[in-house]
Amino acid sequence: MKCVFRQQEGGQRVCLLCGRVSLSKSKKIVRICRARGPGWHLKQLIRNIGFSADSGCECSDHAKRMDEWGADECEVRFEEICGWLQEEARKRGIPYLSVVSRMLVRRAISNARKEAERAKTQT
Repeated sequence: MKCVFRQQEGGQRVCLLCGRVSLSKSKKIVRICRARGPGWHLKQLIRNIGFSADSGCECSDHAKRMDEWGADECEVRFEEICGWLQEEARKRGIPYLSVVSRMLVRRAISNARKEAERAKTQT
């Protein structure tokens, strides 16, 4: 996965996932990120319980969007993300349990934060 840089106050560009600071002024910075985002973690958790992204579903796009948002923004958009899971369950004819969905999204955000912290300490 690539670092997701955002402009901070003072002009510094910082990766939302791993905290790496970029000194380059270029907007086309491509670096391998030392941390994976909440979307990646959510996909892994869902895969671990036996489901995967099908062709034609928006799962991978949603995971990328979550990774770009980072853990803090995913927390703000928590209900929206749970709505994606509910909609996908409906499309697949899978029973939807709100409590499970919420637990998976919270765990993915938590895992992403922990991984980002580990990545920051390894620099």
